[in-house]
Amino acid sequence: MRSRLTVGFATMALAVVLVTGVAGAQLLVGYESARQLGMGRAYVAVSDDAGGVFSNPAGLASAGGAGGVAMGQVNSEAQRSGNAAYVAASADGMAASALGYRFIETKDAAPFETEGATYGFGQMVSTDTALGAALNWWKANEKSLALEDTGWSVDVGVLAGLPVMIGADRLRVGLVVNSVNQPTIMGRELQRTATVGVAARPVKGVLVAADVFNVFDNPGASREVRLGAEVEVAPRMAARVGYITEGEIVTFGFSYMASKFGVDYALANLEAEDVNLLGVRFAF
Repeated sequence: MRSRLTVGFATMALAVVLVTGVAGAQLLVGYESARQLGMGRAYVAVSDDAGGVFSNPAGLASAGGAGGVAMGQVNSEAQRSGNAAYVAASADGMAASALGYRFIETKDAAPFETEGATYGFGQMVSTDTALGAALNWWKANEKSLALEDTGWSVDVGVLAGLPVMIGADRLRVGLVVNSVNQPTIMGRELQRTATVGVAARPVKGVLVAADVFNVFDNPGASREVRLGAEVEVAPRMAARVGYITEGEIVTFGFSYMASKFGVDYALANLEAEDVNLLGVRFAF
């Protein structure tokens, strides 16, 4: 237990030390679970719960059962956002399907709302490799101008365990490509982006992860590095920390699972406004 906490909090401390200041960047939440945000969005090589439908559908194959998450942003003067997802694994545990919903609405003088519904699946193609895909339906609404548009996008992902041992676990590597078809919604093209991630459990009860978002530096989004850690600090309780280079954002989070029902919380520390995400999760 002591070694687990030492490694976990050393990882958390490293993420915090990396921060020299918090810029006033905008962090749009609503497209991830509280667990993902608490880990600094470093989730591509994790994605092993219902929230994986938003990050890397290949990870759904590791869900191992049925469960769901539901999150909402609280105490924000800038926007409303939230999401919900449900995953169900196949009887043999080699595949899983998920449904998800998410929305963001700004609260400024010209409010803009985006909502999306997602169907995703993940399939183990070998003992160490899973493939996945997600189909997203989007609806955008610029309320002040009474403009509305819809469109579809496709995400594809892969998740593999490499023959490299980190502690007692294999190093996991993930890749997801979002908006493969690059649809145009409200006259704006959703740019194709690729994110590469790694994750490992160096000791029991500690998960560390790192992602590089927009690894090919496509136009429309800045490349950023995301770091995250999750530590089991007590039975059924986990603490999380993360760091996002774009905007130098530090994130924190925790969860408590009581039997098959639990609560999740995440905080992203911005100069303009702290982002708070509160939610629940359940398992069958």
